Amino acid sequence: MFVPKKDRIRHNILIALNTKTNGQAYHVENISGAWLMSIPELLNKANISDKEYRLVHSLMYDRKEIIITTKDNAEYIQIAQKGMTALNEKSYISDGIKKVNDSIYDTAKWMLPILLVFISLYTMVKNRQLTEDIQRTKQEIQQIQKGLDTLSKSKNIAPQTKIYPDSSKK
Repeated sequence: MFVPKKDRIRHNILIALNTKTNGQAYHVENISGAWLMSIPELLNKANISDKEYRLVHSLMYDRKEIIITTKDNAEYIQIAQKGMTALNEKSYISDGIKKVNDSIYDTAKWMLPILLVFISLYTMVKNRQLTEDIQRTKQEIQQIQKGLDTLSKSKNIAPQTKIYPDSSKK
């Protein structure tokens, strides 16, 4: 299933940051400099550009999924407990899929009625054309029938059965 780019990037950031934990559970005493990752290292491990990182990191910071700290005039980042939960639940992947499905549904919600109106108009026009064609064919058959009747009377041949019943006698 397609997942929007921003959601894939956020998920990849969480995966990269989680590698620093070495599978340890999140406890306050576990958090130390060992979990810190420099931005260039994160960009390399997550396989993203600096521009992509800057595009998505603020939401993750606002949700308290990542912790950003400054150490020795350099910016470091680490995964927070909410980030581990988001990673384990694949929340960005499921949110991305939901966004795509909602977008498809919203588009279909207004496109289908328009499509159905066009189909009904096309059907109405075709039905009218077919009705006119049937009427024209009916008139041609009646003219041929009159011609056959005239021909049979002039040659004294027994009248033929009508090919098409005259609808006016009903």
